[in-house]
Amino acid sequence: MWDMSRFIGGTEEIHNIGNQYILYKENVMKLNPEKYNRNIALLCPVCGNTEMEYSDESEIVKCIGCGKELTKDELTQENGAAIEAHVDEIKKELTKDIQRQFNDMLKKAFKGNKSIRIK
Repeated sequence: MWDMSRFIGGTEEIHNIGNQYILYKENVMKLNPEKYNRNIALLCPVCGNTEMEYSDESEIVKCIGCGKELTKDELTQENGAAIEAHVDEIKKELTKDIQRQFNDMLKKAFKGNKSIRIK
């Protein structure tokens, strides 16, 4: 006897028809996480320089341009608007990609059906 519980809940689904089990593979959205990675240059709040000096042992970051010292958290807070802009850009791109894939899945699922049309 097979353990059917290992198939349910993933990308596969088990249906019991009489004494036969039929395994259906569902369509799964495939998104490449690398596409949504961004490098954000954090700027010094005093001079706007992007080159910082820091060590993994210390929380202090020092601007190479002007010598301003900040904690990593302070530098992140100072660059909050730029970070949010990148996050918003990624959200829009991700939403667009999900909508496109979902639309493609619907078109494929209802292909040949004369009663349902997907635009």
